[in-house]
Amino acid sequence: MCIAIFENQHQFANEKPLHSVVVAKKINKYGEMTIILPLKEGTYGISVLDDVNMDNTMNYHLGTIPKEGFGFSDYYHNGLLKPTYNDFKFKLKANETKEVKVKLRYML
Repeated sequence: MCIAIFENQHQFANEKPLHSVVVAKKINKYGEMTIILPLKEGTYGISVLDDVNMDNTMNYHLGTIPKEGFGFSDYYHNGLLKPTYNDFKFKLKANETKEVKVKLRYML
């Protein structure tokens, strides 16, 4: 699983995250996994890619339809066009522990 953390629309649009991490997919019996990210106070957006072929990039069918699962922090994307950072951003206060859910979408 590729996890990317963004601080603004510019980073997201240019696919240049503030930080990214790759973690092994370890799903529990409820179809969930938990990842703890140490973030300081600020506004963030998280995107997740289920990188099935482990090439560190989203793969597409016919150039536009994602072949791999993807999701965003507290936002389920229904559209065909890429969402904006404002759709999935959240605020984190100093010393706050926050639970953010990402539901993956598979189009193929």
